[in-house]
Amino acid sequence: MLVLMDEQRRASVQEMSPGTTHYVPGGMAHRVVNTGDAPLTLVACWPSDASYDYATIGEQGFSLRVMCRSGRPMLLVQP
Repeated sequence: MLVLMDEQRRASVQEMSPGTTHYVPGGMAHRVVNTGDAPLTLVACWPSDASYDYATIGEQGFSLRVMCRSGRPMLLVQP
């Protein structure tokens, strides 16, 4: 699962599966979450000048989290 969050802390998710391609626009924080039982392998590339305000993420965290509940991924909105 690809978790995205913009600078206004609006979050969204995209399901990932073998062979899919995902685009992360500039200014978007992102995390990849393995929601399966098998090891996750992915390829990523980005321009050398790509950046995000990771200090804010370190202080405030993501506005959405993915947790495992009863063996299934569950989305939890963070304040």
